[in-house]
Amino acid sequence: MIDYSMAGPLHLVVRAHAIVESNETPTAIGDGGMAFGILQIHPGFFHDYYGRTPEFPASNSDTWIEAEIKAVATYHHVHRFLTSSVDHQHLLVQAYNQGFAGVFTQGIRAPGYLARWLAAYQKISV
Repeated sequence: MIDYSMAGPLHLVVRAHAIVESNETPTAIGDGGMAFGILQIHPGFFHDYYGRTPEFPASNSDTWIEAEIKAVATYHHVHRFLTSSVDHQHLLVQAYNQGFAGVFTQGIRAPGYLARWLAAYQKISV
């Protein structure tokens, strides 16, 4: 069982992504070899978010899984998942899959991804 507690109040949000992205498989590799781990993180995303905030600090002792969790928690924290409207939260979830600029600048949507994420979130929220 993977410990998501380092994501604080975003632990279920992050875990739902892990379920959708890799079925929580630590060794998963996807997107043509460019996405890695339980959260299928791309190197650019990791660079942008890991250790960016004091709420989810980088640590030399972090495992790859812990670092992934912190990076995704930071993504949602920076973009204000917990204080946003439900519509904005749903856009953030889709942007995790399609890219932030793709969703918020180009208007790309990923309703299938959002539906899978919502189903995963509901399942683990009980």
